[in-house]
Amino acid sequence: MERTVWDRPFVAVPPWNFLARLRTLEAWAKTSQLCKDCRMPQRVKLGDVFLMPIDQERNGLGQIVGDWKGELYVVVFDKVVNNDVAISTVDGAPIQFAALTLDAKLHHGDWSIIGNYQDNLGTIPQPWFKVSQGTDMYIEARDRSYTRKATSSEGAMLRLRTVVAPVRLETALKAMHGIGDWHSRFDDLKADYAVETAKAIIP
Repeated sequence: MERTVWDRPFVAVPPWNFLARLRTLEAWAKTSQLCKDCRMPQRVKLGDVFLMPIDQERNGLGQIVGDWKGELYVVVFDKVVNNDVAISTVDGAPIQFAALTLDAKLHHGDWSIIGNYQDNLGTIPQPWFKVSQGTDMYIEARDRSYTRKATSSEGAMLRLRTVVAPVRLETALKAMHGIGDWHSRFDDLKADYAVETAKAIIP
């Protein structure tokens, strides 16, 4: 059987060949170590409960409470929790933030999904938005399941639909808990708007 380079005496291996093989082995070892820390992408679904990091010891508690073709409706509860929190903690918990966003931080595992809970979904306030169609203004349900012409008072009260970057939600949460500055643009993330429009709009 033909011997490999590694079976032959050291002197038979050209120096440049040995160094090339050594570099290959070193690169393989580094890659193997890195892969131990690799995280599989998380697939998100309605009801997923997740942790949003504040610092090394504290987390915010969030949940996916709506999904329209990848446009996620996410709420962050007014709770600070550790990594061992039960997913049922979201049931009846007060809501601090409510926003439309995307799944980037969930997909990459920055926001760790800890389980799925759907018993509370019917209690989450669903916001309404306004949309312009020609010269007329219409109201539109969060999930786009309903629309009608808006009254003047509704047009004045409602916001246009806005999808925010996930990092803005995380930054706002940290600022709320003393890490970084609070900016006025974070005000629109507060759950007040969802609560108020859910009560005020009659389809």
